[in-house]
Amino acid sequence: MGATSERGSACECMRTRAGVLRRVLGYGCLMATVGTLALGRAMAEGYQPRMPSSASLLLQGRPQEGLLTLHSGYRNHPYIDADALVWLGAAGSDDLSGDVLTASVGVREPNGYGSARVGRFVLATGAVRPVHLDGVRLVARARGATLETFFGVPVAPGLSGRGFDWLAGGRAGQQLLGERLGLGLSYVHQRDSGMIANEEVGTDVTLRPLARLWIRGVASWDVSLEGLAAAQLHATWAQDRLTVHGFAERRVAARLLPSTSLFSTISDSAASEVGADLDYQWFPRLSVGGRAALQWIEIDTGLTRGFRATARARLALGDQGEGHALLELSRRGGLAAGYSAAYFGVERMVWRALYAHASGELVAADAPGEGGRLWPYANVGLRYGDRRGLSVAGALIARATPAAVHEVSALIRVSYQEHLLP
Repeated sequence: MGATSERGSACECMRTRAGVLRRVLGYGCLMATVGTLALGRAMAEGYQPRMPSSASLLLQGRPQEGLLTLHSGYRNHPYIDADALVWLGAAGSDDLSGDVLTASVGVREPNGYGSARVGRFVLATGAVRPVHLDGVRLVARARGATLETFFGVPVAPGLSGRGFDWLAGGRAGQQLLGERLGLGLSYVHQRDSGMIANEEVGTDVTLRPLARLWIRGVASWDVSLEGLAAAQLHATWAQDRLTVHGFAERRVAARLLPSTSLFSTISDSAASEVGADLDYQWFPRLSVGGRAALQWIEIDTGLTRGFRATARARLALGDQGEGHALLELSRRGGLAAGYSAAYFGVERMVWRALYAHASGELVAADAPGEGGRLWPYANVGLRYGDRRGLSVAGALIARATPAAVHEVSALIRVSYQEHLLP
């Protein structure tokens, strides 16, 4: 974190765009996981994935990023929608221009028997690793069976792809035992300049052996390189006020990231990880929890062991969404870039639909860099949203970075969603 020195504006711009894409891919993976697990009933019984509020998403944004998000759909008739995510570039660098990350239109059959999407989008289905493509996705469902196919051109800078580059694949799945067991088989084939760039087969299994226990396993095999690409096992148990989530993951970077990938510039992702996450509703308005995990990270010198641990407490400031306060303490150790961090954020409704938010974070790096060991961050702002669909949020951010002793930035977001009645 703070121990890493700056490599130049062009490199920072590439990392910024990589971070944006990683969040898009990560969000796609999350939604695919939740959808595959069919957690609708689980949510009704009290288990819900912890998602940030709109203000929290604004707080997480980087001032040097420029993102334009567009979404159009029918709230009461969700049969057609369109969305776009445009990266406008990074401040302080002209080496990498903006680009369209996603732009697609989707249609759904009213009774849920099928759907289609065309355009530029991120696809995460079954055991197939997330892919960024310009193409088409078709899905058909009937009697617990799902048949999915997709094809297109891997995304290149700009709106057009490259000649002789294409990818295609699909997934077949079946729900059994009253939706307590789900099985899926996936396949993807990708060509780069006419040569095989990736050929992968995978399987996914979902199991609900008990009323409050969900288990999901995913494994993918790289056919072209003849080896395991990734394997994941997740188990969630929820009862009353307690939710426990255990996970184990193994990723082989050599089979996941091509040498030309923008993500290959990021070397702090865990190759393997084993851990657990706990959340307990201590009081009606107070929940506490934490996460602990052991990590094995691939770096230039080989495989390095490490760990990460987080303790958190969240307090609701009212019963009708009046606001909340969040405290997090985290530690990452056993690695060259280890650090300790403390974060506190609060959001409170000050008048009708007007919310004020403030947050602060202090990071202490184990290995001080040229700019020192402590890296502070502070954020204050306002958010307004009315029933007509208009939302305006702004924030003032002050922080220290490896490139600057102090930096002050302003961030603003304006959005509007039209609500159409049936």
